[in-house]
Amino acid sequence: MTRKRDITVLFDLDGTLADHDGKLRKDYELIKSPNDPPLKSFDDDAPSYVKKRIDLIRSQEGWWENLKPLKLGVEILDLARELKFWIAIATKGPSSTNAWSEKKAWVENHVGKIGQEVDLYIVTNKSRLYGRALVDDYFGYLSPWLENRPRGIGIMPAQEWNKDFKHERVVRYNGENIEEVKKALKWAKDRKGPIPKFK
Repeated sequence: MTRKRDITVLFDLDGTLADHDGKLRKDYELIKSPNDPPLKSFDDDAPSYVKKRIDLIRSQEGWWENLKPLKLGVEILDLARELKFWIAIATKGPSSTNAWSEKKAWVENHVGKIGQEVDLYIVTNKSRLYGRALVDDYFGYLSPWLENRPRGIGIMPAQEWNKDFKHERVVRYNGENIEEVKKALKWAKDRKGPIPKFK
């Protein structure tokens, strides 16, 4: 694939391409006591002992590398490749040291060879990264990126935690509106005419 930095699409990893939350919930259920609270996504107010259990789960060898791909994210990835975008993965760097190398392995196993078919950025702030579009399930990462990229387009794979998020430059993909996603990505590639607005 020809590498063209000016037509890059950024992809989040956890919750977009890889099923982080599904695996985490399953593993949490195995070790929680009957009185423990249910696990919530992006819960900054979770008790410290819940956060420690999450860290314990995610520090297991092979945990990150063996996450299952998510159908909606993979469909958007396939479409971006069909439209000849360069793909860059932008993922937050977790605290567990194994996660860094395992995220790299996941990308090479499921997306492509780093440096030749895909870039990988392990970052703390995605809003600093350049791309024509950002595909991300979490509004907490997507909103700052859109603020820094006034012509950027957001694609949001549908998840329970983003069902109420709305932004005129974001398409929420639910598996049934691929043509709307295609329209958004085509505009992001060509940038002809006014910036499209989405419901």
